Amino acid sequence: MTSSTPPLNNNLPDPTQPLQATWVGSVIDRFSQQVIRVPDHVALIEGNRKWSYQELHQLSEQLAQQLQNQGLRYQDTIAIYASRSADLVIALLGILKIGASFTILDSAYPVSRLQYCCQLSDIKGLIHLSCAGDLPQELKNFVQETKISYVSLPHPPNQDFQQEIDTHHCQPYPSIDADDKAYIAFTSGSTGQPKGIIGSHRPLSHFIDWHCHQFGLREQDRFSLLSGLSHDPLLRDIFTPLWLGATLVIPEQQTIETRGKLTQWMQQQAITVVHLTPAMGMLLAEGITSSSNSALVPSLRYLFWGGDCLTDADIKRSHNLNDDVTNVNFYGATETPQAMGYYIVPKAGDLSSQKIPIGQGIDGVQLLVVTSSGSLAGLEEAGEICIRTPYLALGYLKDDALTQKKFVQNFFSHGSDVSQDDRIYKTGDLGRYRADGNVEILGRIDNQVKVRGFRVELREIESVLADYCDIQDAVVLVRDHELKQGELNQSLIAYCLPEHNSSFETSQLREFLNEKLPYYMIPQGFVAVSEWPLTPNGKIDKLALAQLDISREMSNTYKAPQDELEQQLVRIWEACLNQKKIGVKDNFFDLGGHSLLAISLCSEVEKCLNRSVPISVLFQHPTIEAFANTLRDETGELAGSSIISIQPNGSKPPIFGIHVLGKGLNYYRPLAKYLGNNQPLYGVTWDLLRDPEGMSKGIKELAAIYIEDIKTIQPHGPYYFLGVSIGGRVAFEMAYQLEKKGEAVALIGLLDTTARTGVKHLPPSSRVSGHWQKFQAEGLGYVIRKLKSRFGRIKYRFKAIRAQLYQRLGQPVPNDLKMIASLETNIKIKKQHFPQPYQGRVTLFRAKDRKAEVGTEIDPYYGWREIAVGGLDIYDIPGDHLLMLQDPNVPVLAEKITELIEKSQKSQD
Repeated sequence: MTSSTPPLNNNLPDPTQPLQATWVGSVIDRFSQQVIRVPDHVALIEGNRKWSYQELHQLSEQLAQQLQNQGLRYQDTIAIYASRSADLVIALLGILKIGASFTILDSAYPVSRLQYCCQLSDIKGLIHLSCAGDLPQELKNFVQETKISYVSLPHPPNQDFQQEIDTHHCQPYPSIDADDKAYIAFTSGSTGQPKGIIGSHRPLSHFIDWHCHQFGLREQDRFSLLSGLSHDPLLRDIFTPLWLGATLVIPEQQTIETRGKLTQWMQQQAITVVHLTPAMGMLLAEGITSSSNSALVPSLRYLFWGGDCLTDADIKRSHNLNDDVTNVNFYGATETPQAMGYYIVPKAGDLSSQKIPIGQGIDGVQLLVVTSSGSLAGLEEAGEICIRTPYLALGYLKDDALTQKKFVQNFFSHGSDVSQDDRIYKTGDLGRYRADGNVEILGRIDNQVKVRGFRVELREIESVLADYCDIQDAVVLVRDHELKQGELNQSLIAYCLPEHNSSFETSQLREFLNEKLPYYMIPQGFVAVSEWPLTPNGKIDKLALAQLDISREMSNTYKAPQDELEQQLVRIWEACLNQKKIGVKDNFFDLGGHSLLAISLCSEVEKCLNRSVPISVLFQHPTIEAFANTLRDETGELAGSSIISIQPNGSKPPIFGIHVLGKGLNYYRPLAKYLGNNQPLYGVTWDLLRDPEGMSKGIKELAAIYIEDIKTIQPHGPYYFLGVSIGGRVAFEMAYQLEKKGEAVALIGLLDTTARTGVKHLPPSSRVSGHWQKFQAEGLGYVIRKLKSRFGRIKYRFKAIRAQLYQRLGQPVPNDLKMIASLETNIKIKKQHFPQPYQGRVTLFRAKDRKAEVGTEIDPYYGWREIAVGGLDIYDIPGDHLLMLQDPNVPVLAEKITELIEKSQKSQD
């Protein structure tokens, strides 16, 4: 029997059977082969940016050259300060090309933990991905003190970066051996500090090669990158598509965090293969309902699960995405590494139990269930799950004792046949062989747990708690509580024994832990005990601890809700957290909240308020008071004003971006990123739909209101304005009114904004001729497209009429008509505006991809030439009307705006 054949009945794995290790080459070698084979195939997509295999090769090649120029060499360890991004893929490829190894520093983790990982790994270099944010000062100091090499990778890598690298000579790359160190991964440790695990190239390549062949993965597949940076699946997410010549697609963080958006994104990107944890599966399911008519993600072929216990509830949710999707439960550990066991889940309805088994070993792997006496367990007999394979990690970093304890020689082989390479990893998982021969997990035999997909050593949390000044000792337990629809979720509860005559404040304790532990290891509840309950043999009675009431004591700082919004939020929080009398100053996470509950809470807020609420908003504003302030306005600042603070910091003169549609100021936010931290940027808007008074205001009245509001920030000019679409018309009117008052406007930037004469409707004869030419070029497809367009306009017009009726009758506009009502209001006031000649200069940013429809003609000056008496400057920006302020086009616009502002300031000097 081979390891790829599931054990049946009493035919259990033979632990004396020889297992041969193979070497199919490294992931970087396979990537290089794909560069030669399919150079123009799309390898990577992030946002609106795409990289071909050739482009990805060139960028990683340039980084590899720079690493070599800084003295980094074969088998050096290089840290990457990172976030989930295309830049991370480039950095990994660059490191592996020079034969070095990597360790990833998650920018979301406490800096003290990251610094410890750098010290233990003895890193020789650090790559800072600018997209991950500023490098913490402690890491900057570490780089300077240790004199290690430092490389900053801009986002995206710019031309100056490429030219700098190209001027140096590249040394030959070393060949990579199977057992070379590839990376160092860190997991929770029982000593109070994380432990490092050394991974080599052989297991990674073996798994990916098996993975592709076993499930028929192919070049046409589109993979998603959803894994966290500390999760083992990250490497299979990245390198499986690059192994095949397929495409890897990376979602924005806000897409992952916002209810319903991740599913929509997967559909739009035609994702076919997904690796995820059950916790991520719950997030993916938020905001979707099953449909009997069609699949939500019809392209989806495989869901590969891992990281935590998989249940039938997870499988049932997956069929809401696509009923034909194949679910596979993977099993493994960072020490193995990658998946070592797999189970192909039967279709929903055929499951024999709520807990999904981990199945059988992949090729070259045996899943052994070993009893406490050291013998191979029989069917249904409990024992420790041990993984026998030549594809194990090299061991623990600088911890030989732990390596020898967990990685042992095959104790089932005896005599001269015992091979040094025949090793077994003792997982600590308790399991059994089911009647069908598949392995099922029963629990743990030690103090390690899995919390929402993260591996946690409870002793590490207890050790950090005991370091707190007011705590003598601590015990951390996992407690189950019920989520919606009867699903159970696990929470960490810390039972703390205070120092004599002292007490601890939960908020201060949480701040202390935030500086020491990753967010997923912070307990959701804290219970003070006067003494430990003991068992008859003198040990702490954890069962008795688990019975203690963890209900919250009322805080002396309780504050009742002050308005209807806060009352709504209190009701949602109390229902979500199953608690009463929650005040607006209470912290969501102090009350037992965590990431999964945050998903549910934000989902309920969205339903109640009918607006998108990313989970990150709750993490940044965890009290009802702060959360409500943020929801009242996009930034919670300058309430009652038309001003919204997008990027308020910086010493440069502020830029004011005038509204698009209602509150559509997310349109301006990408610009702030590329203008830099020293450039203040404010949005100016009026919610014409929500404010009844706004319905009667025209562009002149709005301009006058906006001028008064911006003077609260900048009393006098010179002013800098940007306006998109109708916002450009308002910005122009503001400049006109300010000019009449003697104030200077240094920049009025119109972003794809037309004057009244900017678009000309051609006579009927020209329209007929244009349609005929299109029909000759495109045939019947053009007719079908035009009919669909016409029906769409008719449908829109009916909705617009309905919205107008609600408004005229003074009734609230239904949610599905609000955007149309706002659009119609903007169109109405735009038609009523007649721009007057302006004596100053006007800057027009034209969208390169804007095209006139059949029957219309766009004036190249957009109708501004005669109105802009002081002169008209025109710059073409990549993208269309909607995309010119999005990546990858927005950097071009930001660069031009910066240039114009600097030029203006110099002329003023």
